[in-house]
Amino acid sequence: MFRVTEPADDLNLLSMSELRIAVGLASGDNSQNARLELLGDRVSSMITAACRVARDGVNPPTLLLETCSDSWRLSCAREALYLSRRPVTRIVSLTASGSPLVRDVDYELDAASGKLARLSGDRECWWQAGLVSVEYDGGFEEVPPDLKAIAAQLAGGYWADDGVDPLEKRVSIPGVMDVERWVDSSADPQMPADILNALTVGGYVNREMVF
Repeated sequence: MFRVTEPADDLNLLSMSELRIAVGLASGDNSQNARLELLGDRVSSMITAACRVARDGVNPPTLLLETCSDSWRLSCAREALYLSRRPVTRIVSLTASGSPLVRDVDYELDAASGKLARLSGDRECWWQAGLVSVEYDGGFEEVPPDLKAIAAQLAGGYWADDGVDPLEKRVSIPGVMDVERWVDSSADPQMPADILNALTVGGYVNREMVF
């Protein structure tokens, strides 16, 4: 079970000034602030969804730093456990069957992937059946530059396409309307393939998360 115990105060990947730059506005132009706020929310939520960030059903998911907890009631031994949020910046506590475990003595953490490996001496072993509970800080304290660049590219694309159907190849009027599209109109144009590829290559897509 996954829970967010201390939610982030701000979910946006880009500041207002960064959004202005992304859409080509002057740094001091406040005339589009209302639209930019909506755009920033949209960009952050779309990227979060594309990265398959874990959600607890109460708080909106984010790639930014939050304090979280994961627990597993293991009915059989398991080779490794994966925390729902990453990167992991701090393990607050970890218990197995009620006993507290010590990092780098009883278990090992791969902060980037969120992988928890059980240790026995200097060797990895399997997690045994029982309740495993972890409280930790997961997410980015500061948005990485490459993630900001991806978010800015997406913001610029959304801004440019506002009110325009990105699937339209040709529109004619005479008969009234004859729209030809580049792809099937049932396709989802909201997350461009190049943005999703950049998120995947950058390691931001949570491959362990299954909805």
